Amino acid sequence: MNWQAVAGRFTPPARLAVIGDPIGHSRSPQMHNPALQACGIDAQYIRVQVPVGRVAEAFRQFAQCGFLGVNITIPHKFEALDAVDVLDPLARQLGAVNTLAIRDGKLHGYNTDGPGFLRSVKEAFGADVQDLRVLILGAGGGAGRAVAVQSALSGCQKLMLVNRSQAKAEAVADEIRTLRCCPDVTVVAWDDAALREALADTDLIVNATSLGMKAGDA
Repeated sequence: MNWQAVAGRFTPPARLAVIGDPIGHSRSPQMHNPALQACGIDAQYIRVQVPVGRVAEAFRQFAQCGFLGVNITIPHKFEALDAVDVLDPLARQLGAVNTLAIRDGKLHGYNTDGPGFLRSVKEAFGADVQDLRVLILGAGGGAGRAVAVQSALSGCQKLMLVNRSQAKAEAVADEIRTLRCCPDVTVVAWDDAALREALADTDLIVNATSLGMKAGDA
């Protein structure tokens, strides 16, 4: 990667970015740059494609180039977990990092997926997750796992995990059961009949799959 070219796309003082692989689909710059401008914050936010296996290198380069922070999306949230110097307790518990803050030369990893999910449900539906039966599609990925763990920690009534790789969903379910926060944690097979049966017992469906990232997804 040409990090000088990345750094050269900015005018100091503040530099921010989102990374992923792919990353062209991300609308984060269109959202964050107007928000920064509206708040009077002198900063710029761009997309940077980082290949799998090079997240730790990217984080070091971001720090050297004077970046303040980075958002992390598919498929780097698990890899980022091991690439930070200081890991927030909630990020450790959720098992993924989606936010990097660079302070005093140290890489600080956080996860906002879980708290953001709770806030979104409250704002959109006026509901608390603790009152709901939750079904998560794509429960084996970074965001899906975080939402699943956060739902359990919030004491949801029932948690149903669906993933194309059932083994990954089972692994997440086993971890959540050890928390003893949710009375009913089950894995639902990725097929029409099983999903129809589960949906009849569901209050909230969460799509944490990658569907929609590619042109032609429907």
